[in-house]
Amino acid sequence: MTDEHFAELVRSNLMPREDQPGGRQRWTQLWALLLADGDLAERTFDALEDFLDATEAALEVGLDEAEERRARKFQQVCGQAWKRLQRVDDDRPLAWAGKAADGFNPVGRKVVAKLVSAIAQHRSAAIRSGRTIAEDDRYLWGVLEAVQLDPRQYHFRDRTSREDS
Repeated sequence: MTDEHFAELVRSNLMPREDQPGGRQRWTQLWALLLADGDLAERTFDALEDFLDATEAALEVGLDEAEERRARKFQQVCGQAWKRLQRVDDDRPLAWAGKAADGFNPVGRKVVAKLVSAIAQHRSAAIRSGRTIAEDDRYLWGVLEAVQLDPRQYHFRDRTSREDS
């Protein structure tokens, strides 16, 4: 994919498409894929940096009020995408889950982290065993995804913050 087409893919997926069935799930999978592959993550960081540089240049030239509001919103959305690609340097339980775990108090985070870990380990052992997977197992594993705490959907990568994002 050319850099131009890749940048368009990133730009058109800065926010999830809630208006389409499965839009958020596909969006989450795309960002997990971009993060999981080092080359794609670097291309994504480069595209975001280009977006932010171009937006800053447009703001410096001067825009009307409505255009400036859109530009500032675009900067904010690009900054959020940048953060999605970063590994959170946080040693709290479930830190890897970001906003999905923000509502838990410290004790709740520990309990939920243990449950998530146990379910993920159960899934891994069941799949490795080669046995036929029961519907109850699939349901249990699906709960992790439903509550946005499936470790398979999160990948970690270190990248320093962009100071102006």
